[in-house]
Amino acid sequence: MSVTAVSQRLSDLGEGPHWDVSTQKLYYVDAFVGDVCRLDPATGVSEVVHLDGITTFVIPYRSDPSKLLITLTRQIRKLDFATLETGESAGLIRITCGNRVEASFQRWKM
Repeated sequence: MSVTAVSQRLSDLGEGPHWDVSTQKLYYVDAFVGDVCRLDPATGVSEVVHLDGITTFVIPYRSDPSKLLITLTRQIRKLDFATLETGESAGLIRITCGNRVEASFQRWKM
């Protein structure tokens, strides 16, 4: 058995991998850098969206894999990988100082 690298991209802390069966792409984050990455192992091409904050996981929507559920610092957000938009209004949960949690739940059409 042999192992072959499918990407040349290096991460400081690659985390939260999610394989999307429908697109055959691997989504993951470079946590402390704030990058959300999408790797196409067939071509070796990595696409990267840089965000200001810490990212820890990424999950593509079943209905539209270009839309992602991500964490950004202390928030859960929606990221549109096609348009590179993450609006403030997309926040599901905002965690404040200490152990208190402010929850402002919104309905998303996933």
